[in-house]
Amino acid sequence: MGRGRLAGALAKEQLKVKEAALREKAEERRKEKQKHVKAKASGIKKQKDVTSEETTMTTKRYWIPFERQNKVLLIGEGDYSFAYSMLRQDLVCFLTATSLDSEQQLLVKYPSTVRLHLDYLRESAKAETFFEIDGTMLEKSKPLRQNIGRYDMCVFNFPHLGNSIKDQDRNIRQHQELMLSFFKSARHMINPITGKILVTLFDGEPYSFWNIKQLARSAGYSLHRSGAFEWDAFPEYNHHLTSKEGHTSKPQRTRAARMYLFAIHHESLKKASKIKVKSKSQNEDDSD
Repeated sequence: MGRGRLAGALAKEQLKVKEAALREKAEERRKEKQKHVKAKASGIKKQKDVTSEETTMTTKRYWIPFERQNKVLLIGEGDYSFAYSMLRQDLVCFLTATSLDSEQQLLVKYPSTVRLHLDYLRESAKAETFFEIDGTMLEKSKPLRQNIGRYDMCVFNFPHLGNSIKDQDRNIRQHQELMLSFFKSARHMINPITGKILVTLFDGEPYSFWNIKQLARSAGYSLHRSGAFEWDAFPEYNHHLTSKEGHTSKPQRTRAARMYLFAIHHESLKKASKIKVKSKSQNEDDSD
């Protein structure tokens, strides 16, 4: 083969190699582009899914019994996490959070949470905290006297004496007496015309035997509204045992609970008489 023909053959071979390399690179670019398009499409789908989930979460409606202009009195706070949650969400214009225990007792009971909550509340101009406040003698409490009749709502979440009485009838009776005394005392603290009382209880026994609506009626209130207590509506709230950090037989957030909002029933005040405390064997009358 002559030099000219050899050079021509080599040039053709080199051209074929170059064209094959170009085709290979083009294929690689096509695959890379296709991969990128798929990844982008997948990302958009995931974003849509997340957005859809977020939209569902944000549009889910919870019953929040408070209004932004309300001044609220909280009774029986444990680690002050409910007050903390209310303030973080800016649910009311001002709140007074109280506990039956002293501050030192609370630091012993709830060492991992109460200090954080108290510090946050104390730094806010929209909250105040008091200790050793008896929910059955609110009007006699020196720190609260200046606000008698000035609260829009008085709240008692998951009231419990913290005792371990095996006699259930006796246990029910003691809690009925507690709640009746609370209803009567709280009446002094709320607005005499528009004030309301909010009580939150777990569903089922023994709480259903407390006959909370009848107790309220006997103290001059009528049921204004009731609804499920949604734990997610108060994400910072930690419900603990009365005596210490921890839960009962199962985590509290897995337990169904209900809020009862009572308004002053002015006509019933004229006719109110002493309630006959019912025992476990007597059923609650659901009518108002």
